Amino acid sequence: MKIIPQSFFVFALSTYALIALAQPQAAPDWAAIKSELESIYKTDQNMRMEFNTMQSNARAKGLYVDKAASAQLWKRIGEQDRANQKRVTEMIDKHGWPKTSQLGPLVATAVFLVIQHAELDVQIKYAERMREAAMAGEASKQNLALLEDRLLIRQGKPQRYGSQVDTQNGVGLNPTEDEANLDARRATMGLGPICEYLGYFAKASGKIIYPPCVKEISNAK
Repeated sequence: MKIIPQSFFVFALSTYALIALAQPQAAPDWAAIKSELESIYKTDQNMRMEFNTMQSNARAKGLYVDKAASAQLWKRIGEQDRANQKRVTEMIDKHGWPKTSQLGPLVATAVFLVIQHAELDVQIKYAERMREAAMAGEASKQNLALLEDRLLIRQGKPQRYGSQVDTQNGVGLNPTEDEANLDARRATMGLGPICEYLGYFAKASGKIIYPPCVKEISNAK
């Protein structure tokens, strides 16, 4: 019986691997990816809208949201968030951060929201990917500002763009760096003036208590 040298099998396997690598890879099915991410956007937003409706109905009756019902809903939201996160991070790892120019702004927003609602370690891991995409014009700078602010607040640091609002006793801001130049920084990310931004929250959460905006409102009267 003829004995075949082990080196032959190593050579054969290496050659097979090279041939396999040389084969053209199938292009991603972008239409299917777009459709799936649009569906993920709907699941992310619809469940949160359900909570907003619950809040509005309770407020209209002068009541607080039922704690048991709220806890049950947020449990479902958490489960859905984890499922969305798993799928979206798989996509990013395989195809990179989805490009707005290729898949549209709704898909880009869907990916941002899933990362925005993820655990801190996931946010840290993918923030740089989004930053690179935003600087290339392929992701929203406004959304990037929201993600960066949330990251900073969750790490116990002052936020940079004033997007994280405190509505405990009126409408204020969570700790924010260099407040004197806040509006200038916001403008670089395509965000409007901070007092205008807080005004949207005041409609649902009471009067604005952020000192610079209280002063501005008083002067406007």
